[in-house]
Amino acid sequence: MAESGGFDRLAQSAPCGLLATTVNGTVLLVNETLALWMGLAQDDLVGRPFEELLTTAGRLFYQTRYLPVLRLQGEVREAALTLRGADGSERSVLASSVQRTGPHGDVVFVALFDATGRSNYERELLAARREADRSERRVRVLLEASASFDGCETEGALASALAEAARTAAEATTSAVFVLDGAVLRRVAGGMALGDAPDDGPEAQAARMSAAVTVEHLPDAARFPGLTERLAAVRAEAMSAVPILAEGEPLGVVACYFGRARRVEGDAGELQAALARQAGQVLRRIRLQERLRHSSLHDPLTELPNRAHLQSRLTEAIESSVLTHRPLALLFVDLDGFKAINDRLGHVVGDTVLAQIAERLRRLVRRGDTVARFGGDEFAIVCAEADAAAAVRVADRVREAMREPLRGVPAGYPVTASIGVALHEPQDGTVSAEALVLAADGAMYRSKSEGRDRNSVVRA
Repeated sequence: MAESGGFDRLAQSAPCGLLATTVNGTVLLVNETLALWMGLAQDDLVGRPFEELLTTAGRLFYQTRYLPVLRLQGEVREAALTLRGADGSERSVLASSVQRTGPHGDVVFVALFDATGRSNYERELLAARREADRSERRVRVLLEASASFDGCETEGALASALAEAARTAAEATTSAVFVLDGAVLRRVAGGMALGDAPDDGPEAQAARMSAAVTVEHLPDAARFPGLTERLAAVRAEAMSAVPILAEGEPLGVVACYFGRARRVEGDAGELQAALARQAGQVLRRIRLQERLRHSSLHDPLTELPNRAHLQSRLTEAIESSVLTHRPLALLFVDLDGFKAINDRLGHVVGDTVLAQIAERLRRLVRRGDTVARFGGDEFAIVCAEADAAAAVRVADRVREAMREPLRGVPAGYPVTASIGVALHEPQDGTVSAEALVLAADGAMYRSKSEGRDRNSVVRA
């Protein structure tokens, strides 16, 4: 080897790399350990610039940080460098250097400690910290979403909360929530320019497959007709659609749209799916509550509002009449001839008659009027902003429609309607819903007593 210059056997086999360089970085001496690390003979290392032993990144650090500190302070402690061996392998080291003046000028003594294990540990620690941060973020997003979802009482409110949570979590340009309305995916929140989802789009495919569908870039969008144009409408180039499921049943889709090409996988995809699962459970609860609320206010046979719903609607109509100073009419309809059908042909036929009558009434009334089944073969119609003439016109249409033949009812069982009309004029003072119903009911009985199939009008 080259002149040892004081290196003894202990220095030669020390568990760290040792070398001496000039102040300009030219190698003067190296020990056997460093030569072994580099895969070169000691003589081959002497005379070379120290920075040639480093990786590109190591050289940059050596020139911009290591040398300025050494020249300014005369020493460097535990600088992180990376050696590149003759075979291209890399070794992370910590370099501690000190500059000393000797009989032949200034010399820099350098000790290099193998930091490969430490670097691996730090990388693992960094990866673990990043994973912990990601986990903490996922938990935080899900907890915040759960609190937001639990406070929702309607599909619209839930859809808006889900769209915002998904957009924020995925760092998307925009997002949208679609719910299945029969076979149609109807947009409920977000993505105003998107409209409802077409049945050949990725959103509909996600609902059919009960699995996520992603489009990573614009060329990939070409596999769905019209998708490129839909993405352009929201200034997006990529998207992901995740089904909203409850007990395996697709209820809708949450979709995120991204302004640049994007591969949605790993944490982002899992978080979007987790949000969809949470929303699915809440949506199922909202729909169940809506069905219970609907059944409590509607007649199960005719699907018309029931007596409780009529009471509420009539109260609202009276309040509106007072505020607008417009008249109000309540029609009380009783079917003539229904008892004979029910008694002689049976309740099944009677039920079909009531269902047919309900459907006719729905078609006859004006927009904004309310038809309700009061009970048995009695129906009520709330006609907002209707004076006597308008109310009688509605009653006449009802009586005419009742005379038409009924499906499944033999000839000889005619059905007509006796109608009582109760009018309320705001100038007459306030009136309760109960008083209006009693007045209309009394007028209906007068129609029956005077020969049936006629109208009787009273002021309430």
